[in-house]
Amino acid sequence: MHPIYAGASAPKRITALHEFFKFGDGNLFAVQPGVSTIDALEQASVFLCIAQDAINRLAQDTDNMSAFGALYLTEIAKGVVDSAVESAYRDQETAKAAALEPSLPAVLESLIEESQRGVAEGRTKRGQTFHTGRVSALEEVLEHVRGMNK
Repeated sequence: MHPIYAGASAPKRITALHEFFKFGDGNLFAVQPGVSTIDALEQASVFLCIAQDAINRLAQDTDNMSAFGALYLTEIAKGVVDSAVESAYRDQETAKAAALEPSLPAVLESLIEESQRGVAEGRTKRGQTFHTGRVSALEEVLEHVRGMNK
C-alpha cells in the first residue's frame, strides 16, 4: 500500500460460541466461535429459506392458519437476516474504500516533497521561487492540520 494511504480496515466480525438445543444436561448444538459473521448469517438465511419452503408446503397442503402464521414469521426473520448480510457487505466495501483514502497530512507531505524536488531541479529562477513559496505554504498548512489532530 502506498505510504499516503492511512485508512484502517474495519474490525472483522466473527461469531462467538453460542450453545443451543437443550438436551439432557447440556446443549446438543453450538455455533462455533471465529466464523465470519457474514458467512454465518448467509447460512442462517439458507436455513430460513428451507424452513419457509417446508412451512409453505405444509400450509398449502393443510390450510392450517398456524402454519401460515409460522410462514409469515420465517419470512420476517429471513428479511431481517438478509438485510443484516447486505448491510455487512456494504460496511465491508465502505471500510475497503476508506482504507484507500489518503490521509491529509500524508498528501501534504507528498506535495511538499514534490515541490522540494522542484526547487532542487528548477531550471529557472521563477520555477524555483514558485516551488519555494509552495513548500512554505504547504508546510504551514501541514503544521495547522497536525495541530488540529492533537
